[in-house]
Amino acid sequence: MPEGPSIVIAKEQIAPFIGKKVLAVSGNSKTDIQRLEGKQLIDVRTWGKHLLLCFDGFIFRIHFLLFGTYRINESKTTPLRLGLVFTNGELNFYTVSIKMYNGPSWNGTQHGMIHSGKVIAVDGSGSATMISSKMGEYNVIPHHPRDIPVSYGPTEPSYNFGGTEYPSRVYYRKNESN
Repeated sequence: MPEGPSIVIAKEQIAPFIGKKVLAVSGNSKTDIQRLEGKQLIDVRTWGKHLLLCFDGFIFRIHFLLFGTYRINESKTTPLRLGLVFTNGELNFYTVSIKMYNGPSWNGTQHGMIHSGKVIAVDGSGSATMISSKMGEYNVIPHHPRDIPVSYGPTEPSYNFGGTEYPSRVYYRKNESN
C-alpha cells in the first residue's frame, strides 16, 4: 500500500505538469473525468495518503488503495483508471480510487476531508483526552483533541459544504470495556 512518503514523491514527480492544460482524458473511472479536458492543473498536493490534483473550482482526490500505481510518460497493460495528456507528457493512474470535490479552493476541510488523529488516551467515560495527529506536512504530535488549530477546519460536530453535511471531528470513542 502506498504510504505518505511515496505520495509526496508522486507529488514531486507530477509537479512538471502544474500550469499545463489537460489536452486529453481517458480511463474507466466512474467519476466525471471528462471534466478535466481543457482545464489547467493549478497544483498538486498531498493529504495523508491522498494525492490531490487541483483545478480551478474543483479537485480530484486520488487514493492508491492497496496496489494503486501511476506512470509518467509510459503505460501498463492494467486497465487505465485515469489518463491525462498534457503538452509536456502524460500521467496515468491504475487501480486507484478517484473522487471529485467541487469548490472554490483546494483546502481539504472545504471538500469533506477532515483532520484526523489516533486516540492515544481516554478517560473513564471513553472520551479522548489525548490524540496523536499530523500537524503540518511532516510533524506528528500528541495533543488534546480540542487543541487542534482552527486552520484544520471547523470545531462544530459537522459543517455544510455544497448542500452536503459533513462530520468535522470525533472527540471521543466508546470505551471498549462497556
